[in-house]
Amino acid sequence: MHNFAKFFLAKRFNIKISGSFAHVATVEALKKFLKEEIIDKFERVSEEILVLPEFLEFARRERSKSQYYSREFREIDKKFVRSFIDEIVKLLIN
Repeated sequence: MHNFAKFFLAKRFNIKISGSFAHVATVEALKKFLKEEIIDKFERVSEEILVLPEFLEFARRERSKSQYYSREFREIDKKFVRSFIDEIVKLLIN
């Protein structure tokens, strides 16, 4: 496990550990660098998550605009039907 941890630190963080306190240094390096990496990832994820409520509100507004039975759509639909009747149907009947 010690060798694997040292290999991980060397590959991931470019850290080489050796000497008489290598075991203690390996454990401390793992704590330090993994903690920093986790905090960094958490901060990046937090920034992305903070945008989510705004995105959801935008999506809700867009959905409401295009929803079939929305008030705006019904008003547009009534105007369209009225103009279709006045401009086309009545002319054909006459």
